Amino acid sequence: MSEPGSSEQKNLSGLLVGLSVSESEDLARLGFAETHMRMVLGELARSLLLAGASILYGGRIDPNGYTDFLRREIERYGDREGGLLVFLPWPAHRAMTLQEIATARSDLGIYGELVCLGTDGERVADDTDRGEDPPPGSKEEAADSLSAARKKMVECAPVRILAGGRRQGFVGHMPGVLEEALLSIDAAQPLFLAGGFGGITAGIATELGLDPDGVLPALGDPPPQLGEIAARAEQAGWSPGDNTLDPQENHRLAVSHRPSEVASLVLGGLRRLAPIHEGK
Repeated sequence: MSEPGSSEQKNLSGLLVGLSVSESEDLARLGFAETHMRMVLGELARSLLLAGASILYGGRIDPNGYTDFLRREIERYGDREGGLLVFLPWPAHRAMTLQEIATARSDLGIYGELVCLGTDGERVADDTDRGEDPPPGSKEEAADSLSAARKKMVECAPVRILAGGRRQGFVGHMPGVLEEALLSIDAAQPLFLAGGFGGITAGIATELGLDPDGVLPALGDPPPQLGEIAARAEQAGWSPGDNTLDPQENHRLAVSHRPSEVASLVLGGLRRLAPIHEGK
């Protein structure tokens, strides 16, 4: 039997997996704490890295945020360079000094790459159109540039995992996890919906019929774009089963709050998908 992480098990080598994960407002009412979300994120990261995949995550740099959490997981389980690709949207890196960007890049070290994106979602130099500490842009510019960054992330990663996600208090035209889901569906890309911790992911799973028994929490005052999910899926010829999970597996993934089960289902689907993407 091969050891975990051995070459025989690295059958996802070369696959870049997008993570659309952010804070869920439903954790407390579901009986969970933020620690539980991080347990799921950590289990997913560990499983992906040991299978040879790389992770794409877009967000902001925060010592207590998910980007730094993923960096630490890469340092623990990554045994090669470039396990984590971090995209910083225009508003995120414009809120940092040049020195803070340089420090974040240094912290990633050999295990990851930090990429600053411009207002059009394309890569830019750290000091593009700015000094050390630039003034903030307009809300409209921020929203447009976030949409451009999310489009770029979907273009770069052929498959995506969703968990949590804000419904309110977001920056942009709509919640980031929801926008990345819509863009992925438009591109007919496989999605893995881990909705057991609520957030907008639970709403997406419900809209797509993955929770027929009503296990997931009902969303109060959902964003209007959530109602577009089913129509966009039909228009794109997309279905939840495009991730190779059968209906029962997708249901389990949608409602589970067990980190090991979430990671096992996702990894199983990705391993079945890998030969499909290799043939394209």
